[in-house]
Amino acid sequence: MIFSRIVPTLIAFALLTACSANFDAAQSEITTLAFLRTIARADPTDHIVYMGADGTYHYFFHAKLGGGGSYRIPVSEWSPPEGLRAPLLPMDLLQNEQ
Repeated sequence: MIFSRIVPTLIAFALLTACSANFDAAQSEITTLAFLRTIARADPTDHIVYMGADGTYHYFFHAKLGGGGSYRIPVSEWSPPEGLRAPLLPMDLLQNEQ
C-alpha cells in the first residue's frame, strides 16, 4: 500500500527535476554562434533561450533533459533582431548574422 503511493511521487519528482539546471551568467561559458546552432539542432527536445545582453556579451541558456548550460557570445558575433525581448528566441533568429 505505501509502495503504491511512493512510486508515483518518485516518478513526478524525477520528471520535475529532469531539466533542473539554472542559468548562471557569472559561470557562463564563452562560445561561438556556430556552437549554439550545433547544440540547438542536436536534439529536438533541447531549447536555446536568449537571456539578454550586457555591453560585451549576449547570454543564452541551453535547457535540455537532465541539465543544461549557460553560454555567452561576444556582441560583435551576433545582433538580435530589433524588438527581441529576452527570453524569447526561436531558433531561426540564430541565423541572423552581422
